[in-house]
Amino acid sequence: MQTRGFSFMLINLKIKQKFTVLLLIVLLVGISLSGLALSFVLRQNAEREVENTALILMETMSSVRNYTSTQVNPELQDKLIANFLPQSVPAYSAREVFENLRSKEEY
Repeated sequence: MQTRGFSFMLINLKIKQKFTVLLLIVLLVGISLSGLALSFVLRQNAEREVENTALILMETMSSVRNYTSTQVNPELQDKLIANFLPQSVPAYSAREVFENLRSKEEY
């Protein structure tokens, strides 16, 4: 009964009013679709940004480990015979750098 009443109301409207209702419907559908599309694009961009930041962080930690292995360990070889230095372990260096980064608020 309600749909019949709604149809009856549309029939009784003038062409100007019908056009206004049609434009309102098109506007609402357009705004809804553009909102969904924008949400999808923003989500994709946020995921890509997080992924890029994580990759940069992983490459940084790998570089620290490589630096410790190739530059620090050879210099400490004579001290390593006498006692163990945790700074000579590449993973220790990478972890310390990561902890320093993590203590900063922007990370």
